[in-house]
Amino acid sequence: MRLEKLIGSKDNYNEEVHSTFETYSNPHKNVDVSILILSIDIHKFCRVIISLVRSCRDVSKTEIILKIDNSKDANLYEAILETSNFQYKILTYPCYNKRSSCHHFYNDMAAVASGKIIWLMPEDAEVVHGNWYLEFMKTRDNIFDDNIYYIAIPVKDLPDEAIKGCPAVTREWVDVLGFTSAMPNNDRWLWHIAKEIGREVALKEADLCLCYPPGKRVMSKGGLKHFFDPVVLKAIQKFRDRIKE
Repeated sequence: MRLEKLIGSKDNYNEEVHSTFETYSNPHKNVDVSILILSIDIHKFCRVIISLVRSCRDVSKTEIILKIDNSKDANLYEAILETSNFQYKILTYPCYNKRSSCHHFYNDMAAVASGKIIWLMPEDAEVVHGNWYLEFMKTRDNIFDDNIYYIAIPVKDLPDEAIKGCPAVTREWVDVLGFTSAMPNNDRWLWHIAKEIGREVALKEADLCLCYPPGKRVMSKGGLKHFFDPVVLKAIQKFRDRIKE
């Protein structure tokens, strides 16, 4: 996106280079929603893809950014994505510290995402009902002029006040820090910032609902107090500074 801002549109250039402009353009420039998925279980991945397609029949303006650990599995995942009609990109490298490294994985996927909305989607989540694409796009260019916001998606049987998993943020949100999260508890990180700066867009359960199994604690209470909290406060200040501009 930064490159596209620099280059501009083909109308800024002489007609003789218009065909060259199109050839060099981002092949994913028409993507509205990027879905970031970490996968270690291809069967779960199949289920989440089926769920996404079932709840949104036209996925032509969306993409899956997939991170897997083993390059030997890439062909199998690619075959699934080819039949789904999603645009896609696949990142392959080791799992490092597993769950404790998941924020790095999401950051890497967000860096190559082309969408205006970036959705962090665990492979064990499913859409219960609702057209996720339409609900996301209703928020775009409609609530905040700068499009810096976080989207909370209702989860089946989860209290309204609970931190929601599977959050989505805008490209403009990611651009504030240059990444999605500095901590492996990505859901808490994004929610905490949004709550403090007043930029949470909460969707209604009647419009969109997800389900997923209960998660496990990533960071201890001591880790939250002495590591997470000081770092997230720095991030909150950067968001406040950007919003004031």
